[in-house]
Amino acid sequence: MALINPAVMPATMGAGAAFAGATIVDPSSSCVSPPAEVVQNAWRGLYFYQCGMSSARLTITWPNPVGATDVMFIATIEGQSQLLSVNGTQIAASGSTVDVNSALCAFWNGDGATASPTTNGCASTYLDAPALRRPGVISGAFTLDITSGPSCSPNCNYGTGMNLQKLFVR
Repeated sequence: MALINPAVMPATMGAGAAFAGATIVDPSSSCVSPPAEVVQNAWRGLYFYQCGMSSARLTITWPNPVGATDVMFIATIEGQSQLLSVNGTQIAASGSTVDVNSALCAFWNGDGATASPTTNGCASTYLDAPALRRPGVISGAFTLDITSGPSCSPNCNYGTGMNLQKLFVR
């Protein structure tokens, strides 16, 4: 079941799924934008970006009326640190790289995919890769939580943010 739908569907989120974003540390970030829906590689997705001395958090929730236990997704996260968890269990990144301004870019996706983001462009780098299945990580209601940042430590040459596409449960 797709919780983030293909671009041909009329809505970004599947039935009962919801998303919310939050700025952490500095709510007066120099560029504050709420999570936005985007279409890349024929998929709808969610994008969230902050700058200044702040971190960003994107949370997806779903009540899981079908008893799903597995999840598949693709995510790209920019910031000095990244944390992605499903129902409170941290999921390790499948790869990472650093751009010319030392912004750390980590990604969660299918086996062997890589990313070469432009300077300060990791959060808007959309991977076109098959999603990797994470079996048995859902129990009960589903919460996917992504936190990145801070964006400005040790310098302010980059921001913090993330994108999430191809989110499936079964």
